[in-house]
Order: sequence, then structure tokens, then C-alpha cells
Amino acid sequence: MSPRSRGSTSSSAPAGAKASYAAAEARDRAGEDGSERANYHVAALTRGLVILRALSEAGSPLGLASLRERTTMPKSTLVRLLSVLTEAEYVVRVDETPSFWLGPSVMPLAESYASSLDISSSAGDVLGRLAAASGQTANVAILDGPDVVHLCVVEPDRPIRFRASTGSREAAYRTGLGKVLLAFTDVAQVDEHLPPEPYPTMTKRTITKRRDLLSELEHIRRAGFAFDNEEGDVGVCCLAVPIRRGSEVVAAISVTGPAGEFTAAAREHLLSPMREAALSLERTDQFYYALQIVRRSLR
Repeated sequence: MSPRSRGSTSSSAPAGAKASYAAAEARDRAGEDGSERANYHVAALTRGLVILRALSEAGSPLGLASLRERTTMPKSTLVRLLSVLTEAEYVVRVDETPSFWLGPSVMPLAESYASSLDISSSAGDVLGRLAAASGQTANVAILDGPDVVHLCVVEPDRPIRFRASTGSREAAYRTGLGKVLLAFTDVAQVDEHLPPEPYPTMTKRTITKRRDLLSELEHIRRAGFAFDNEEGDVGVCCLAVPIRRGSEVVAAISVTGPAGEFTAAAREHLLSPMREAALSLERTDQFYYALQIVRRSLR
């Protein structure tokens, strides 16, 4: 919630703030039928929220002229509502211009909302369905330095299964999750996520040379998925696909289990439900916001 550069204010009014204020005006007009008092309070509340939203979208303190431009409210209305919001500390005055910014009373609301955003609540059901459909352990992870961090793990209901714990880490270069995330990382930044050569050998299938790994990453980019063929653990395979937000790969989803169950035909069969699960998470705003919170906590 901290302000960005003070030069970042825009001269165009945000569509969200304008739309909210337009709705308040419509309620005002509707109040002319005899419910003026009730509608006045509703409109005042809406306008107050519009001001908070305009400040949030601006990302830095705004003066009265900028607020008026962004909200299309009359100056007298702005002054009156800013006085109320300032008294309740939802807004603070930051200089004598005057300019205004979000106040401390906003923080408990933001923190309460943020606390409800965790990967388990937003991804758990999707991973549960994937684990049930595939019969394998389903996992969501992100890249952090040289590691992949397991953010949510759901195991299938069967005696023989791969076990991993939420919050655990593995070297990215030797996992399906890590390789798919590395494949969609800027090539200039890939080395930041790799150990010195030769990479530690875990099994006879572990990729230990940068040249070979880069070749593998190029193949993954073209194919759209990664396969860990017993590279980290003997007898364990992992298939992973990216989770995107727009054009950016923000996380990866995988299924992991006994190597004998990951034949070429089995992998082809698994890719469809995995991509459906990835698409479901891509469309879930709560999942994306939870990812942002996790990323900030890892810095």
C-alpha cells in the first residue's frame, strides 16, 4: 500500500472510479421518488469508496484537482467526503497542497483480505480433482532462486504414492516443475537459478551440464510441458505444465508418481486434465493474488 513515485499520477480518470461514481449518481436520481434520505447515505458511501479506489489506482498521493478529474465529483463533495475519511483515518493529508493518500485504517481491511488468500484455499480443490483423476500426487510450485518451492501438495488416495510436503524445496534443474519454470524464464536470467557446473548428480539420468539443460529447456518451450524422467529420484517421474497469467508463466502444476506409470501413452493421457487444472487456476484471481503474497514473503 506504499505510494509509488509521485510523478505517476495520470490525467485520465480510471474507468472503475468513473463507473462507480456514475452508479452513485443514478441512485441519486432514483432517490427523487421519496427515498432521498436513504439514497443520500448510499450515494455518500459509494462516493467515499470511489475516492479510496481512485487513490489506490493512482498509486501515489493526489491533490484535489487530480481527485476531481479521476472521480468526476464536484469539489464541494470531495472536500466534504475527504474530511469524513480523514477523520476516520481512511485517508491522510500528506502536504499543504493539499494532497491525500490512503490512511492507516485501510490496513486492517487489506490484511484481513490478504489473510484469506492462501494457496491451499485457492488451489486445493483443483489439485484434489487432478490427484483423483490421475492417481498421482498433484503439486503447485514456483521458482525461488535455484529451487522450486512446493506451495500446495495433494496426494491421491492409494497406498503407493509420492510424498512431498508444502513448503519443501528441490533443486530446479532436476525436477519437472523446475524445468518447466526455467524453460519460460528469460534466457539471460536462467543462470541465476542454477548451481555451478557440473550440477550435482542424483541419479544416472540427472542432467549435469548447462549445455544439455538449455537444450532440454528449448524442447520444453516447444512442447509446452516438462518431464522429469527419474532425474531426482530413482523410480519417480514427474510431468509438469506452466500456469500463466496473460503472457507470463507465474507457477507450474505437476503430477508425480512411480516411473512405471509414466509411459509415453500415460503421459499423453495425463496432459489433458493437467492443462485443464492449470487453466482453472489461471482464471482464478484469488490464486494469482495468493501467489503475489507468497512471492513477497520469499524476498
